[in-house]
Amino acid sequence: MSRTANRSTSSFLDAAESDLVRTVMLSALVGFVVVAVGIGLVYGLLAPGHDWESSAAVGVLVAFWMAALVGGVVGNGIHEARRERRRG
Repeated sequence: MSRTANRSTSSFLDAAESDLVRTVMLSALVGFVVVAVGIGLVYGLLAPGHDWESSAAVGVLVAFWMAALVGGVVGNGIHEARRERRRG
């Protein structure tokens, strides 16, 4: 008998949790891009004395922290809406 025959396979996340993590990560990525571009553009237009590289840096730094919040809230909301729709 093989040693692996008695082992049960276990995963760190089940299917529902994996779907939730995927949705939150996608939302965080989209939120990061949208917030970085938006803040960089607004900062560049409001402070024309600075170059676009510094505007992009401000946008990326702010978006890094905001993406975690946006991704968590929006991603969880999308996941819950999908789960409710599947239940019928």
